[in-house]
Amino acid sequence: QMLISRDADRAVVFSQIYPWTLPEGHPLHDLIGEQIDEQIGWMWRVNGLSKITVLDISDRSEPTLVRELFVEGSYQTARLADGSVRVGSFAQIAVPVHYGCNWYWNYDDPDGLKQARDQAIAAIKSANVGDMVPRIHERLPSGQLQTHALTGRGCRGFYRPGDSNGRGFTSILSLDLFGTSMQYDADHVVSNYSQLYATKDSLYIAEAAQDWWWFWWNDGSDDQTNIHKFDISTPGKAFYRCSGRVDGILNNQFSLSEYEGFLRVASTTNPWNRWWEEEPEPSEKHIFVLEPQGGKLEVVGHVGGIAKGERIFASRFVGNKGYLVTFVQTDPLFTLDLSDPTNPEVVGELHIPGFSNYLHPIDDDHLLGIGVGGDENGANWRTQVSLFDASDFANPTRDDALELALPGGWSWSEARWDHKAFQYWAPEKLLAVPVSTYSYDNLAGHYDYLSTLELVSVDLVDGLASYGTIDHSNFFNSDPDYYWSYTDVRRSIFMGDFVYAISDRGITVHSLGGLPMVESQPLPGYTGEWYWWW
Repeated sequence: QMLISRDADRAVVFSQIYPWTLPEGHPLHDLIGEQIDEQIGWMWRVNGLSKITVLDISDRSEPTLVRELFVEGSYQTARLADGSVRVGSFAQIAVPVHYGCNWYWNYDDPDGLKQARDQAIAAIKSANVGDMVPRIHERLPSGQLQTHALTGRGCRGFYRPGDSNGRGFTSILSLDLFGTSMQYDADHVVSNYSQLYATKDSLYIAEAAQDWWWFWWNDGSDDQTNIHKFDISTPGKAFYRCSGRVDGILNNQFSLSEYEGFLRVASTTNPWNRWWEEEPEPSEKHIFVLEPQGGKLEVVGHVGGIAKGERIFASRFVGNKGYLVTFVQTDPLFTLDLSDPTNPEVVGELHIPGFSNYLHPIDDDHLLGIGVGGDENGANWRTQVSLFDASDFANPTRDDALELALPGGWSWSEARWDHKAFQYWAPEKLLAVPVSTYSYDNLAGHYDYLSTLELVSVDLVDGLASYGTIDHSNFFNSDPDYYWSYTDVRRSIFMGDFVYAISDRGITVHSLGGLPMVESQPLPGYTGEWYWWW
């Protein structure tokens, strides 16, 4: 995925790179990889690189490269504010045992296990801390590559929970990318894979206290989430403030919301129903309210027992109100009164077929949801948009639902799992969401792709109606011999009287008046090599 932010003269582009796609001869290839032997091949320090490209766009006809940064770790999120770029990434600890020790999986051989363990201990003891933590690699327009270690200041930018089992680093990098030289502030939390949520002045890291494997050998342990708060009110800096813990596991960043000094958290205990246990407790949904007190994030309010046995599919907090979507066979939408932080309450409940993955408030009383439809037997896996009315907060209703059907019925939309693909333009009351599917033509022996941007008219009185379709299918079907991996319209932008649709293979511009196409620009598309593991 890619996020582009810009000011008048500079543009910042964020993207994800996988190390094994770097060609030999690339400056980073040998810096982050090592060839073990002919059988194992190359091993990599990290599973991903967060690439940050800074461009000078003062001359729109001839943009120039200012610098490129490659941050070790998988890109999670980024934002640009007041000239300060903050990037969140996650990297596994680069334990040198991967490079210097034999792989050994026969747990029934005590001698072999001891030998592998001794090799691992020796490799770790001989390792340098700088070799185990993420690094930043900077490439200038001259091609010169400079590596920045993040272990300076006596590792004062590293934090580790005292009773957790994290096997990686969540890194928060605050960068000044617009000066003549790169300035950065780095903070790292030893953690498991995390969710990041930020307000104007605060940034929160939420990560599972124990990794998934922990529960196979520790059945008595509970699902818990650590939450770490950082102050980001100072441009270019981040300051650790406090940490807390709640029971359960979070769904995504919309499970967190800060309001008037309190942090609201939606979580699920026992989300996998611990099927490996004989009589597992059913999953349960919770709302926790936390407040910074004495250097800690303390729980000051809680309501639990919500939708036992179901999963959270969406959550949203708006001021003193909250919304939850859970699902097993039908979709309950819960409304939550959060006006008293010490006593959150479930107020209303609505049962409808299907479920929503993402909720988008369009005013104080109405929500748009995107998910899939269904009936009393469960989901039908067809992309659907819903319009909810919560003006009677104790009795929410769904005023309308619109199935965005493509030929063949079954379809998906990236907007279901990435809210940046969901574009609502309030001035025109228009919603744009991508919808995709594919089929196999047995006679022709190739795939046929359907890739569209569906525009929906949103009216609080008349409901939802199709406004039109922008079709990118021909970008992918023009080469019938190639199997395309990324066929979605990834992003859309309403700009003046036009809507821009951007996919891996092309950019189109359509006029909102009747949707005639006024411009089209083909793109080469992703044509990376295939990699297989056995």
